Amino acid sequence: MWKRSLLLLGLGLAATGGCYSSGTGADPDDKRPYYPTGIALSPSNKWLFLANSNFDLAFNAGVVQAFNVEKIATAARACRDASAALDKAPTDRALAAAERAACGNNNPSQFIGAAVRIGAFAADMRSVPRTGTDPNSGGRLLLPVRGDASLTTIDFDESGDQITLRCGPGARPGTFNVRCQPGWRLGTDPARSDRGLKLEGEPFGIATSDILDAKGAAVDTVAAVVHQSTGNVSLFVSAASPGEPPPGRLAHILGNLATGGTGIAALDKVSVFDTVTREQRQVPRFLVTNRSQSNVLIVQYFPDPKPERSGFVLSAAVPIAPQASGFDTRGVVVDPPEMGETRPTRVFLTNRTPAALVIGQIDPVSKALTFYENLALPIGPSRLTRTSIDGHTLILAASFDARSIVLYDPDARRISNVIRTHRGPYAMAVDPVRKLGFICNFTDSTIQVIELDPTRAGTDDYQRIIFSVGNPSGPDR
Repeated sequence: MWKRSLLLLGLGLAATGGCYSSGTGADPDDKRPYYPTGIALSPSNKWLFLANSNFDLAFNAGVVQAFNVEKIATAARACRDASAALDKAPTDRALAAAERAACGNNNPSQFIGAAVRIGAFAADMRSVPRTGTDPNSGGRLLLPVRGDASLTTIDFDESGDQITLRCGPGARPGTFNVRCQPGWRLGTDPARSDRGLKLEGEPFGIATSDILDAKGAAVDTVAAVVHQSTGNVSLFVSAASPGEPPPGRLAHILGNLATGGTGIAALDKVSVFDTVTREQRQVPRFLVTNRSQSNVLIVQYFPDPKPERSGFVLSAAVPIAPQASGFDTRGVVVDPPEMGETRPTRVFLTNRTPAALVIGQIDPVSKALTFYENLALPIGPSRLTRTSIDGHTLILAASFDARSIVLYDPDARRISNVIRTHRGPYAMAVDPVRKLGFICNFTDSTIQVIELDPTRAGTDDYQRIIFSVGNPSGPDR
């Protein structure tokens, strides 16, 4: 089964159009990771969400879990400190026992506050605030799910140390063994689209952005989904508007793009004139990567008086000049300047052939994007993430095949560390408050924690793995 599923991952299941059985096996275990493909933090940084793909179809559903970040952080620091004490006295039996107890206190079930079941083959995940609500009390998860060709939505509400995941009626705090209802899967019903659209197969990557009015206030949140089989980009409007089920709509599918779409990120905003309100709007542009060509695409939102009739336009195809004939671009992240900085917005890509981190920037006047540099990465780079801790920017690149996370300092223009991980590091999230990074390892079904607190620079644990949620349990172990 494993070899069959691995082949399906590489081919994207294009032959079936992206809709296939979610599995006919037993109910999944809601309290352990299982081939995770997406990881995201709540806006409050109190909860860490994990999207599990049910990749080998061993179960009849995938699972989305909510992990208590403070509980993980407490356990991680206890393991870190016990390991540091043992390093100073490696023959001390009492310290060795304390280290085993602290670092072995890693059963995932103790950290999970709630879980819900979704379709198979979740490919990515974003956490966004719901419009008009307190971002410290909840938000919405958006997940492109390949098994049912949907944008699956899950609302979450936080209260103290409890969380409610809601994708159907009767949701309560701390609920498990609940399956998301069809009404929470956007893009599956043409009747819910003004254009009668249905989401294409193989939704693979997602990005979100707000549309701003003349005063800088958000008037809508849109989501852009790229498709692996075609490379086309789908537009969802009102993606963060409150309501049950969510009122988001599939508004447009931009077609005839480069095949093999893999990644998408909000690039920036450009000013357009709204003919209804008679004022300027700031609308997003998105950067799209693909496996088939040595370029990336810039897709721009095009407004309509009715948001449900808005759309995307292709505005540019930018060559990845430093890669020459390279192709198979995967991750993409945009690095805008921090407040007070005068530098241009930087853009980072991961490329697999050859394995490299590609660096570019946006001209602040013309808004043109150019790429000018690359650095070698360990084989099989996949996703990227960006964080700012204590005003210092850091780029993290996962190399799936090499079991590595590369930490790149864009201000110093150098790789600051390469971290060995469990098998299949795929997606990452960073908590800038607790100064910890989280990696979801696809093949070994674990979450690992990285110490990123700059005050610990110079210690053996800085920019190192300090804890694992769960033990490796992948195939052939």
